Amino acid sequence: MNVASLGRRLYPTSAILLSVFCVAFLDTVTGSETRLYPLYFIPITIAGSRLGKIEAMVVAQFCTVGWLIANLFDGTYFSSAWYWVINTLAQWCAFSFVAYLVAKLHAMTLKVEEEARVDALTGIPNIRGFNEHAIRLLELCHREEAPIVIAYIDLDNFKRVNDIQGHKRGNEVLKIAAQVMRSKLRSADLLGRVGGDEFVVMLPHAAVDKAAETLERIRAAIEVAMRSENCEVTASLGAVAYDAAPRDLGFATETADKILLQAKHLGKNKVVIANNVASSEYQSI
Repeated sequence: MNVASLGRRLYPTSAILLSVFCVAFLDTVTGSETRLYPLYFIPITIAGSRLGKIEAMVVAQFCTVGWLIANLFDGTYFSSAWYWVINTLAQWCAFSFVAYLVAKLHAMTLKVEEEARVDALTGIPNIRGFNEHAIRLLELCHREEAPIVIAYIDLDNFKRVNDIQGHKRGNEVLKIAAQVMRSKLRSADLLGRVGGDEFVVMLPHAAVDKAAETLERIRAAIEVAMRSENCEVTASLGAVAYDAAPRDLGFATETADKILLQAKHLGKNKVVIANNVASSEYQSI
């Protein structure tokens, strides 16, 4: 964990622990006749929903200590010391249980949200997941005035596979294609399935010549993989290359989609690249 990440976690943790101290102080000064212990659940809930299970459990322990100290100094009296032990344990269990439940619910919510961004069939980002990552990646490249390439990939003859061999075979072909594409990309590159047999790739910090090599490797690898599966599917790729990243993701992807149609019209199983958005001359390789 780097320093910046550690700082982002320590700051809210410190603020939450300070709120526990404030609740404990308020609980002390208001006396034993005022029941303020439900206020302890506020920092516990915040910790569970913002930080995680471990942090929430730690806050629960601090709340227990704060509750105990408040009761010791606000005039609370029990006829036996055992009641102090029993009540403190009961309060600890209540705080810890709520901390666990809130953290668990938060983790489940994050998992559901993450799954909503992933294509269930291929395991790569779906259109929602791709767009969310792509916007941030595009903004980063724009600030750095870095080159970027966006490509649309369509599987040729895929409909024939579905019609003749069935959707189960079609799903297998999509999985193979996604695996091949992912294997030819860098960790910094972004791949997504935007629907049916259509995929989109974003290559940040990639000059047009290097991007052309990467896209050609993808095209050739899909052709080889499908041939080994006795499948006539190939891939057409249309891409737009920018010397400096644009701001508008929608326009860039629409441009790449239009260039994909050029690859289709040229006979499929081709890579076509346009330079800097407005270029009307496409480079076919």
